[in-house]
This record gives sequence, structure tokens and C-alpha cells, in this order.
Amino acid sequence: MKDGAIALKIDDLMQKIDLNLLNEEMCIKLKNQKVELSNRDKKYLLNFFTYYKSGIKENILKAIVCFAIWEPDEAINQARKKGVFRYRVFGNNTKTKARYYLEYLILKKDILCFSRETNKYLKQKYEFVWLEHFYIETEKKIDKEIRYHYKRKIKKKINGIRFESSLHKELLAYIDRIFLLEEQKQTKQDGNYNILSTFSQEEKAEGISYLFFKYIQKYEISPEKNYIVDATYINSNKIEKLILLACQINYVLEMELLIDFYDYDIYYEGKNIILRNKDETLEKSVQLGYIMQKMQSILFFDRRYSGHKEYDCLETISRQIVQKLGNKIGKRVGNELLTRYIFEIPTVLLKKMSEQNIEGKVQFYKEEGVELEHFSKEMCMSLNQLYEKKVTQNCNAYDILLSQRFFRIIYFIQKNFYQNEKDINVIVQSLIPSIDREMLKKILFMFLKNKQKVDEIYDLLSYDKNYKFDIQYTPFFETGKKVIFPISVMANSNLMRNTIAYSYLSKNKIINDNNGIEPLVKLCENYFRQCSYEYEIFINKNYKYKGKSGEIDVLVVSNSDLIIIECKDPLMPTSNFEMRSTFEHIEKAQKQLDLSKKAFEDNGFRNKFFRDSLHIDAKYRNIYTCVVLGNRLFSIWSGVRHPIRNIHELDMILNSGIINSTFAKWSIWKGEKYSHEDLIDFLKQDGVFIKIMQDSMEAFDNKLTFAGKTIQYESYMLNMKKLFLICDDKLRLIEKRKNKWDEFFDINEEKN
Repeated sequence: MKDGAIALKIDDLMQKIDLNLLNEEMCIKLKNQKVELSNRDKKYLLNFFTYYKSGIKENILKAIVCFAIWEPDEAINQARKKGVFRYRVFGNNTKTKARYYLEYLILKKDILCFSRETNKYLKQKYEFVWLEHFYIETEKKIDKEIRYHYKRKIKKKINGIRFESSLHKELLAYIDRIFLLEEQKQTKQDGNYNILSTFSQEEKAEGISYLFFKYIQKYEISPEKNYIVDATYINSNKIEKLILLACQINYVLEMELLIDFYDYDIYYEGKNIILRNKDETLEKSVQLGYIMQKMQSILFFDRRYSGHKEYDCLETISRQIVQKLGNKIGKRVGNELLTRYIFEIPTVLLKKMSEQNIEGKVQFYKEEGVELEHFSKEMCMSLNQLYEKKVTQNCNAYDILLSQRFFRIIYFIQKNFYQNEKDINVIVQSLIPSIDREMLKKILFMFLKNKQKVDEIYDLLSYDKNYKFDIQYTPFFETGKKVIFPISVMANSNLMRNTIAYSYLSKNKIINDNNGIEPLVKLCENYFRQCSYEYEIFINKNYKYKGKSGEIDVLVVSNSDLIIIECKDPLMPTSNFEMRSTFEHIEKAQKQLDLSKKAFEDNGFRNKFFRDSLHIDAKYRNIYTCVVLGNRLFSIWSGVRHPIRNIHELDMILNSGIINSTFAKWSIWKGEKYSHEDLIDFLKQDGVFIKIMQDSMEAFDNKLTFAGKTIQYESYMLNMKKLFLICDDKLRLIEKRKNKWDEFFDINEEKN
């Protein structure tokens, strides 16, 4: 700073920026007022980025420019991650905010001294202005369809009472029908996103959530009106055309996030716009993570279900109830538009099925017990740890599961009644109940036995206009004193996972409190201790190195090697948006390992730390690092400084060495028993396990066509045939059922 100059606060500096007159001289003058940005300065500027949706665009641009004067590339990087450059956020009818920012920053790129990579991003994103047109036109189509439907809604007076159809209830009925009838004819591998069947149930639910939100924002939902559904509309392709548009918007938003947050590049080949990451192992690692998660879940449930007695099953009990009580609990009533089934479960029966404490233990039915076991595994927690983890002030995951029991009972009872119903319109007209709020709370009280818990669960599952509406996260929607909800969605959704995810999104502080428990760290430690090789194992070791504080989650020491492990346990995401949390955890872990590796490469620090903190031999050892994740994403990503591995795969390497299929088993170990070299190979980016999984992934394209252009997203799927053949070639065979093996390959040959 020059003599006599006064250091200005960051807000004063920002106000001095004249966007119209920005030049090198202005930047130099401003930099003379401040040597560098403090963390407080950055936080102040980032706050403008956070409110990019509602903030004044000139102020947001000033914040970007101000940040960029000192740290040009970091400014753009942070703005990308916050979503500032997404075309979905509109400034006015002719130009999006994103286009406004991009045009200006490209114009001033030399003044702000962006790097080559940053300039490349700005140019690519600006050229991708096609998205602006897509969003605007698709929104227009949606609005037109909603208006058309609203004008032509059914209005009818029946028995002196006025009824009218409404899209909000029809949307809920549509998605509930899908979950009820288990319509899972997904063709995702075809990659054609101009067809609704390409989207999963969950993606359709998200699209419907968006339409539901738009509708209730546009048209008032009155508690005084009697809303019905137009079953003919729901069972036609008209509603599916509307849902497809919403799903496509969400899909393109996910694609845009790949560019802004995950550094995917944009390429142009004629009328094709191609999204591709320069490191193919990133996309492979993401898709493999989702595939393995699904496969392991299927295997887990298959194994566990076969071990439970039939009388423990909620579905079986519900079927028996229908057989014994029949019309006493379910009746077909009404006529024409009001023809529907109504259900009334006797209070004595609900009380019987709400019993949860027998001999001092919480009792679960088959569906609940297996789901709880699976969830605890995915959360890397014991059942006791999961019990202690609070979701709300008074509720844990067990309470979430118990509150779901009522909806599952109704769901199974409905299925038994509907299986003999030939009129699909009647089924649809029966789906979305309207129940008094206090009555619903009384029912929940039967299962939870605590009024505070009931209130907290009800609030947790109820739509809050301050947050994004999602049917699977907040299925309760109030209309006056009444509540409507999709029963089948409630019964089949992973409610434990969804409530925890929603708590994270709503920044519920309770969910982040693990009561001092670090389950993944303890689990990782236990897997190493169970291993036949005798390691020295240390957890939660703190250190200081050159003025910086560090912590090592798990430190594993062998005679020749030192393995430094950072454990991160973000929730398994369901979208690119949720995946940001995992990505941020990885970035943090990579920085932590950078410091730890540098410290242990310093002979003086290492010798002192080994002697004073670990009390072991301080001789030189090779240093290996690893990020251990609780979820299954990114485990074969090679484009990182420190390898990422899944906790369950680590357990496999250390304690079994077995790669399983339904008809064959192979050993990943080099010898008959585990050796330390198996672990070292596992940690290498070109190790046997990693190479097998990478080489088993097969490229395919996701495509969406709009206005004569095609956006093409290059992705990968797991080729099971290729995986088995590689395992057979590279690994030691343990067991093979030849007939099943031949049958599998014969079927796959026919498909090809």
C-alpha cells in the first residue's frame, strides 16, 4: 500500500467499482487499497453469489468483479459453484442474468487477467446460450398446458355439492399410481430423454413436484372447495406430455450443473452439443457408484428377506386382514366421478399393529427390520449408533420408520383390494386421501407414543414454502385443516434417508450432531483390526506443522509403509445437486491429505511425531494416502491427488478378498491369504481392482433433442458380461456354477 493511502473495507471498495468504466487503472487503484482479500472479505462477497436468484444483477456482477480483481480464477470458480452462471435464473424476458454476467466478464477478461482455463469456461458457457432458449420455451409450453387444463377442468354439482378437478391432486394421483402399481418400465440405458419412460420413478416424482409447486403458486388451493381428480386425464398421455416437459427441465439443469460444478467440457459437432469430462474416469466413477449402490441393495434385501418368517411380514399380515375383514375395512362407494374405495382400519387393529415395545425391545416387521439394517450399513453405523442419531430434537431414524408403518399398512391393504378392480379410473379416483390434520396426528401418536415426536415428524414431512417442494421429502400438503398425501409414495420411499437429506438441505443443526460419534472412523479402524495382518493403528491424531493444524482420522503403520486415511461420510446422493456435498467433502479431504503428506515427508517432523505421539519406531516408511468414503461414488476416479475408496470395498480387500456374483466367486488377493501388498495395490490408481472396474464400464450417450439441436451427455454403464470375463481372466477363481454361467452368457448373446 502506498504511503498515506487508507485501507478501505471490502464493501466500500465494491461500491467504488464502476462497471461501465472498469479498466486496468481502476483495478490497480483498488488493489492499492488492499493487499489481499481476507476470509471475511471473501465471505462478504460470496454472500452476493448465494442470493443470485433474487439479488440485483448489477450488485452480483460487482461482487464477482471485486473478487476477481484480487483472485480472478477463484472468483469465477466460486460463482460457478454457487450457480451464478446457470441459464435457468431469469433476469428479464429477453436476456438471462447468466448471459449478462458472461458477456461482461468475457469483455473484461484481459483486464481481470483470467487464466486460459477460466476463459475457456466463460466462452463455452456463453456459447451454450441455447439453454436459455430451451428453458424459456419449455416453461412457456408448461404454462400453456397448465392454463389449458385449468380452463377445461371438470366442474360438476353432485347431490347438491359442487366438485371440481384440480391438477395439484391429479399430479399426486399420477405419481401415486406409478408407485402403487410398481410401473418401473424404465429404459434409461436407451438414453432418449425425449421419452418419459427413460426417466426413473424418482425423476418423475421430482418433475411432478416442480409442476405441483408451479400450479399452487399460480392458482389458489381453497380449503373450502371439494377437489376431485379427472381419472381420464391421468390415464391419458396428456398428463405424461406435461410431466415429460418438467422432467426435461430438471434433466437439463442436472447437465448444466456438470459444466458449472464438475468441470465438464462442451463440444460442438454439427447440431450436436456434447457434454464430456476430459477425465473419463470421473464419469465412470460416478455411474459405477450408483450402479454398485443399487446392486448391493438388491443383494442385501434378497438375502435378508429370505431369512425372515412369513408372519413377520407387514404385507402378509395386511393380506390376512383383508381376507378376514374384507368389506368391513374397505368399500367401493359413490358413482361416476365419485366412484372410489374408502378404507377404515379399526382402532383396535391399529393399536395392535402399533405395538413396538416387547420385552424392552423395539419390534419391527420384516420390511422395517431389513430396511433398518440396510440403512445402518449405508450410514456406516451400528443399530445403536443409528438409534442415538437425532433427526429432530426428539426423533431418530427409528421414529421415522415407525411413523411410516401406518402408510405401509394402508398401502398393502389397498393393493389387495385393487388387484381385483378392473376399472383403472376407480383406482385412480381412490388414491389421494384428504384427512383431518388432527386425526392424522392421532394416528401417528398410536405409533410414536409421544406428542412432541408426532409434532416434529408432522412438521418434518409437511411442505414448507421456504424450501423446495419435493413429494418424496415433504409429502404432506395442508389445505386448511385437511392434509393430502400420496400413500404409495409414503409407503415405498426411503423415508429415513429422505428426511435426513432434507434436514441437511434445510440446515437443521441437529442432524450434524453425532454426539461425538465418528462411525466411519471407528468402522475403518475395526476393519483394519479384523485383518489377519498385524498393523499398528491410530485414530484421531492431531498435529501441527509449520503453523498449520492437522488431524489424521486413521493412521495405519506397517513395517515398511505408512497409510494416512481421511474418512468422509456424506449421504449417498440421488442427483448431481446432492452430489455436490460428496464432492466438497472430497475437496476438503484432499487438502487435509496434502498437509499430512507434506508433514510426514519431513524427516524432522516424522521422527518427532513417531517418537512423541505414536511411541513407535521412527524409521523411514513409504507414504500412502487415501480418502475413505461411506458412499460408493468416485472410488475409481483417477484424476485426484489422493485415491478415493469405498469403506465396504476396503473391508473386502482386508478381510475376504472375494468378488461375488450370483454364480461365481473370485479372489482379488494375489495369494491364498491376505498380504500387505494387496492393500498397496488397492490404493494404486492402476491397481488390479480399479482397472477391472474401469475396464468394465461401457460408453453410451444420453440425448435430448430440442429446436433442431441435440444435447448429448456422454456417460457409462457397467457391462456385467465384460466384468465377469475380466474377473475370470485376471483373478483366481474360487467357485463357479457352470450351468448358471452358461445361461447368463446365452441370454446376453441373444440380447446382442
